Amino acid sequence: MEEMIIVTYCVCDDLLKAAGHRDDPQCQVSDAAVCTLSIVAARIFCGNFEKARRFFIEYKYINEISRSRLNRRIHRLSPVFLEISEMLAEIWKNENSSGIYLIDLIGNLLITHHSQYKS
Repeated sequence: MEEMIIVTYCVCDDLLKAAGHRDDPQCQVSDAAVCTLSIVAARIFCGNFEKARRFFIEYKYINEISRSRLNRRIHRLSPVFLEISEMLAEIWKNENSSGIYLIDLIGNLLITHHSQYKS
């Protein structure tokens, strides 16, 4: 799980930088970390952001952030999630033309590869 979190953070950080996104200088937790936490919450904690927040704080992935502050940051970053998903979809489409990917954007970014899918 640690590798998945680190890779997710690196991808989010690189994509945010590529999109020209800048963190607010007063933030204690980067936007890439908030995006990572959201993705991990969706993938590992069944969408439970509070459990993911506590996990990230306990294992020192992020600095302390309140539940309400995290919620406000996630909502503020909603347009960024769309940008990230569009960039990832374009990258994966160009890299793997034979594979089929389903992208679900209901509040969180969740990407699943279905190699068994037959159309």
